[in-house]
This record gives sequence, C-alpha cells and structure tokens, in this order.
Amino acid sequence: MKDYGRFYRHFKELVFVIVPKPDKPVYDTSKAFRPIVLLNILSKLIEKIITRQLQFDAIKYSILYQNQLGDVAQQSTEDVGMFLTHLV
Repeated sequence: MKDYGRFYRHFKELVFVIVPKPDKPVYDTSKAFRPIVLLNILSKLIEKIITRQLQFDAIKYSILYQNQLGDVAQQSTEDVGMFLTHLV
C-alpha cells in the first residue's frame, strides 16, 4: 500500500542517545547530559532535495517577496548590504 503525501514511517525513525558530558562532578541533574538524535540519512537527503527544488521554483517563478533575502539560495550578506545602501 502506498503512502502518498508524506514520508514513509521508516524515514521518520530515529535513534535517541543520551551522552554524559565530560568532567561533571555529579550526574544527578539533566544539565550533566547531552541528548543526541540520529535520523535516517536517506530521509535527510530526500528532505534537502525537496527543499532545494521548492526554493529553486520559488525563485524561478518569482513567488518570494523581492526583499526576502534570508535563507534564499544565491543571496548573501553583500546583497543585503547593497539593498540597505539603496534604501539610504
């Protein structure tokens, strides 16, 4: 049976590991430990591919607001500086 519209269940599985921080005198508080979550590498790859494709299409078809510069491919701090210089 196909599961359209979302990730398959095995892509969402993760491994949660709690690692004690080194050089802590007492390990009876939660601050003495560091949680680490390991996700399926294939799901990370698929998510990155989908994200890049959506961003590419948003730029190609001018869906994004023209002043949207944060977290957009092919935009840098120099572009933000140029935009601010233009405003001033």
